[in-house]
Amino acid sequence: MWIFTKDGFYSVVQKSNQKGTDLLTVGSRYKSDMARLIKGLNIPEDMLLKANGTDYEYRVEVKKSVLADYMKEQVMQIDYSNFEHEIELRNKKRADIYLSVWAKLLKGR
Repeated sequence: MWIFTKDGFYSVVQKSNQKGTDLLTVGSRYKSDMARLIKGLNIPEDMLLKANGTDYEYRVEVKKSVLADYMKEQVMQIDYSNFEHEIELRNKKRADIYLSVWAKLLKGR
């Protein structure tokens, strides 16, 4: 699952070694995105894992229920009428990246 929030962009998967557990791996390409996520999840910073040479260099293992609570809070905090504009106010470069993904999805429908 890919997740785009005001905090950042994340990939969420259940690794093969996590099968049969309630754990997920959340990855990010940006340390700053991961720092915001860790803060939002209210978990210790030392849970951050670094995996060089991978798509998502910054990772954290988290219980499904903890991530679900975070996602619920993200939804409850929505107070904008346009996500792209909200991201642009925070980070123009990031907004351009998100909009390029949006445009490619639009062309693919």
